[in-house]
Amino acid sequence: MLEASFFKEGISKLGQLLKRELPQAGDRFERGLSADVVKPTYFKDVVKLANGRPPIKMSEYANLEFRPVKSPLPLTGGHNPIQAMKDQHDRFWIFKAIEQKNAHYRAVGDKVGSDLANAVGLPSPVVHYASEKIDGVVQFGTVQPLIKHSGKPLPLSPQHWTEKQRDQLTASHVFRWLIGDHDGKAANFLVMKDGNLVPIDFGNMFRNVGHDVLDRKYQPNPIKPLYNRMWDSYVKGAVDINFHAGLFQVSKIEAMSDQEFLKLLEPYADARYARVGFVPKGVETKEKFMQMALERKQNIRRDISTFYDSLAKERGLSGLREALGTGNPWASRKLVG
Repeated sequence: MLEASFFKEGISKLGQLLKRELPQAGDRFERGLSADVVKPTYFKDVVKLANGRPPIKMSEYANLEFRPVKSPLPLTGGHNPIQAMKDQHDRFWIFKAIEQKNAHYRAVGDKVGSDLANAVGLPSPVVHYASEKIDGVVQFGTVQPLIKHSGKPLPLSPQHWTEKQRDQLTASHVFRWLIGDHDGKAANFLVMKDGNLVPIDFGNMFRNVGHDVLDRKYQPNPIKPLYNRMWDSYVKGAVDINFHAGLFQVSKIEAMSDQEFLKLLEPYADARYARVGFVPKGVETKEKFMQMALERKQNIRRDISTFYDSLAKERGLSGLREALGTGNPWASRKLVG
C-alpha cells in the first residue's frame, strides 16, 4: 500500500502542474479558494441569485472577453450544454450552461464545490459564475479554465487504475461525501498526461440532502459512481485500497474551521433556498440545511472510519485496524469512532 506521504506528493505535483498550465489559477490554488466573478460582454451579475450578495471582482479577471471556439480537447462533465471559449489572450476556457429552468443553484454549487475542494487540498479548476450566448440564447452557468488533460477517460474497471489513481479517488470520495455529491462518474474526472486525476463538476452537491447514505450500494443517479465500483472490487478482493489516503483527506477537512466551511457554503444555501421549488424535502429552512452540513463535517472522521470498517469486514478482515496494519504513521492516531 502507498503511504500518506506518497499521496501528499501526488497532490503537490498536481498543484504544481495546475500552476504551470494556468498561472492565475495556480496562484489561487496556493491561496486556497477563489471569490471572483468573470464579467465579459454577455455576463450578468450574480447578485440576484444569492439574496443580494454582491460579487467580488479580482482585477486579473475583470476585463476578459470570450468568443466560442472549437475545443482542442474532449469536453467532459455533466449533461448540461458545454462550449469551449477563448479569451483575448488566447487562453481556453469552458462555459457550462444550466439547462434546468431556474436551477441557478446548480451553477452556484459547481463554484462552491470547487472553492471547497481547493480549500481542503483537492486541486480542481477554479470555477466562476457566467452568462454566455449558446446558439444565440443567453444562458446562465459557469466558466472555468480548460485544463490540458490527456483526453482519455479513466477505465471503468478499478483493476485498470494505478495505485495513485485509487488513492486520489479514495480521497476525492471523502470530499464528495462531505458535500453530498454522489455523481462520481468517469466524466467528472480529468485524467492528466501523467495519470493524475482532477475532480470536476460539483453541481450535484447536496442534491439528496437529508436522504443520502454512506454505502457502497447507494446510487441515486443513473450512472454508477466510480467509487461504488472501487468498493465493490475491494470487498471482492480484486483490488487493494489504501485507506490512509482517505483518512489523510479527513484530516485536511478537519483542519478547516467550521466558520470557514460555513462561509464558503453559504452562497449555495442562499441560492438553493431562493426558490421554493428547489427546497429539499425534510430540510425546509436554510438554517436547518447549514446545521446538517456542519454536522456532516464535524462527524466526517467517525462516518468515514465506520464506512471503511464495514468494507474491511465485508472483505473478510476483522475491521479497519487490520486493513490499516501496523508500523505506519497513522497507527498512533484515533482512526475508528
